[in-house]
Amino acid sequence: MKVSAIVPVYNVEDYLGRYLDSLIKQTHQDYEIICINDCSPDGSAEILDSYQYEHPGLIKVYHNENNPSLGKTREQSPGLANGDYIPFVNNGDCVKRNYISSYTDALEEGDYNIVIGDYIRDVASKKTAHLLSNSVLSSVTYAIACAKPFKKSLIVNNLGFAGGCSYSSVKGDSPFRWAFLAMLTQALPDLRSLPAVRPRTEPCPS
Repeated sequence: MKVSAIVPVYNVEDYLGRYLDSLIKQTHQDYEIICINDCSPDGSAEILDSYQYEHPGLIKVYHNENNPSLGKTREQSPGLANGDYIPFVNNGDCVKRNYISSYTDALEEGDYNIVIGDYIRDVASKKTAHLLSNSVLSSVTYAIACAKPFKKSLIVNNLGFAGGCSYSSVKGDSPFRWAFLAMLTQALPDLRSLPAVRPRTEPCPS
């Protein structure tokens, strides 16, 4: 099962390398990392190009000609992806080595449009666990992008990126939440063993 991790990048040179280091060490073999530089004014573009040079075939870098916003950047990404599933990962998140494989293991249990997992938010070394309870409401309102990979066909065919409802038309993950609600009978509501995500504030876990 091929996975395309989509990483919008803007002005994050201080921790971009640390994040990419965690993502290139995944135990899952069949995946790609698609980084879209959103006209970063710092050194993010140079860092991305160096990682693409060092990891050809794994990391693919695209540079926007203007700054269209996070929503627009994510909106264009399915057309660049070769994977069956797409997690949208923030460029400051730090993931464990089994981040992708935990989701693909769950996806092999059925033909799911979306899977959702738990995560840990780390702010100034204060860790808070965010757990998905087995309820429709918490599933729909679950906010973090990297904890819910989407089937690529769901995004392309059902959310109308060519017209109609788009990622950028509603703030945040709202279109995806309502798509999840509509497809709930095909979703896996409870994944207790998914890896934690640790944003920015401490070294990545091994």
